[in-house]
Amino acid sequence: MLIPALVPLGILITGLVLYPFAEQWVTGDRREHHVVDRPRNNPHRTSIGISAVSFYGVLWLLGANDEIAAFFHVSLNWTTYVGRFLVFAAPLVSYIVTYRICLGLQRRDSEVIGHGVESGVIKRLPRGEYIEVHAPPSEDIAAHVRGKRPI
Repeated sequence: MLIPALVPLGILITGLVLYPFAEQWVTGDRREHHVVDRPRNNPHRTSIGISAVSFYGVLWLLGANDEIAAFFHVSLNWTTYVGRFLVFAAPLVSYIVTYRICLGLQRRDSEVIGHGVESGVIKRLPRGEYIEVHAPPSEDIAAHVRGKRPI
């Protein structure tokens, strides 16, 4: 009775402890990392974290699959089969969605750096067209958007 309770927990804790070292070894990133780093600046790390949260959420939900089956009046076997599928599908889908969101946010950040920020000044061109003049971002905004520099 003790082994099924402690072995999965031991594997989970060992994985959590070894993850920073494995990531450092795989990526070769030896810079200092902080809790307040922008998640979009490292989309793989963010996606892996969200995948772990969704995996845990599915397991948490499946801990009550008998109650879910009774409440929604569906077969217990059906909830078990759906749960078996979601244990693999939910982390995969959440990884892909989170990664794409981070890339989109990075693209938006590069647009701010490249095109500047809105200044609130409207200018009329000789052809009658109205445009908003963009100003280069201030140094603190640019530094925040760029994130930290490689050493």
